[in-house]
Formats: sequence, structure tokens, C-alpha cells
Amino acid sequence: MSFKDDLAAAKAAVAPAKSPVIEVAVHGKLHQVVFYRASSVDWSHAAMKHLPRMDVALDRKNGYDLAGVSREISAKYGRVLEGDVETQMPAEDWVDFWTVIAPASARDIEASVWHLHEFDAEREIEDAKKASKRRPVSRKKSG
Repeated sequence: MSFKDDLAAAKAAVAPAKSPVIEVAVHGKLHQVVFYRASSVDWSHAAMKHLPRMDVALDRKNGYDLAGVSREISAKYGRVLEGDVETQMPAEDWVDFWTVIAPASARDIEASVWHLHEFDAEREIEDAKKASKRRPVSRKKSG
């Protein structure tokens, strides 16, 4: 396939990358949320708006505040599961959600969002390199 064919196939993909289901307690009841991978444009804009906290090693390494980015993208890419139905909540409900969940639940979500956008994306590149059987080209991270 050519690059243009691969680009068209990626755009037409039926199932965008999605996080595992994350369980959180809200008002003493168990609920489930899931996140889809944000577009690279939305992810970059969120990362630019949420500068790294210098006292957080992961933020310094990544170059952005993971907690802020996770909250930023949740309104567009997060879903609440009720049975098999995924519901996109209004942005103001996500603001309330982040204020009522336990810190451990927030960390679980942030870790899942990071994994989906950073680790899984890097793994896809490595898998594509192996599949193409070409000599790997080094990627330099900016920042």
C-alpha cells in the first residue's frame, strides 16, 4: 500500500484506539469510564495549554501536565459506560466528575490516558518498523 492508501485506511478505521475500562466510585456507587485516543491536534493543543509541573518528574519528562491534559481531553474523548452503552457527558459534568472522584481514581485515569497516547503510540511505531523490516530511523523527541 502507498502512503496515501494507508492514510485513507487509517481515517476510515472503524474502531479508534481506546483505553481499557476504568472503574471509579461516584457517590458510593461503582461507575465505568473509557477514553478514546485524542487526535494529534487536540492532544498537542491540550499539552501546550498545560505546562509541566516542575515538581512532577513525569511532567518534566513528557513536557506537559498529564493531569491537566487528561482533564482537558475528557470532555471530548471520555465516555461513561452504562451497560454496553457509551455516553459522552457534557463538559461541565466532566468538571464535576474530576472534583468528586478519589485521587487514586484520577491517577488511574491519568495513567490510562498516558498509556493510550504515549506508550501505545510508540509501540505502534515499533511494530510498524518490525513489520516493514526496514532499518529503524531514530526519532528525536522535541523539548
